[in-house]
Amino acid sequence: MNVLIINDEKWTADMIREDVSWEKCGIHKVFTAYDAASAREQIKQGDIQILLCDIEMPGENGIQLMHWVREHEYEIECIFLTCHANFSYAQEAVKLNCLDYILMPARAEEIEHVLTKVVENQKQEAYEIQGTKKNSEAVIQECLRYIHNHLEDTELSVNQLADQCHMNAIYLNRIFRKEKETSIGQYIIQERMHLAARLLLDSCL
Repeated sequence: MNVLIINDEKWTADMIREDVSWEKCGIHKVFTAYDAASAREQIKQGDIQILLCDIEMPGENGIQLMHWVREHEYEIECIFLTCHANFSYAQEAVKLNCLDYILMPARAEEIEHVLTKVVENQKQEAYEIQGTKKNSEAVIQECLRYIHNHLEDTELSVNQLADQCHMNAIYLNRIFRKEKETSIGQYIIQERMHLAARLLLDSCL
């Protein structure tokens, strides 16, 4: 597992990098970014599984960055870091399927505890994907039926499908990509294009 620390206060990011016992948490590599733009460039390289992301940053903040991550369907878990116990932040974190919300300053042990939990969850999900292929196929079939029955629904999304299947959105997208070799978002676009093509050929629409 690789972690990207995002914090506009360089000394805070560097302190976290120095103080946390990464190997103990199951983390192999640690990267740092000091603004959202730099974070996006590192995320695009495709080697990040977990974000330790500050919320309050000048320009694009952590919440906005995570909206971008979710819109582009990167399969990345997020742990938010913030100095303010702001309820609206907590609400937004839940909507973005972020796994935890740590108030700063936090002891290294607290960050390690949360990271270890996230890594263990990801390992367990990987084991379910490998060991329960039959169940995964049933879930994918349910997703496909729901997508085809709701193609005209403008609210159709990964989160809506996850709610329908009672699953974590990131995990659902992961098993969908493994079975169909494309993300849920791209599959929805593809099926809508096919529907549009059929309508153009077969009707006056």
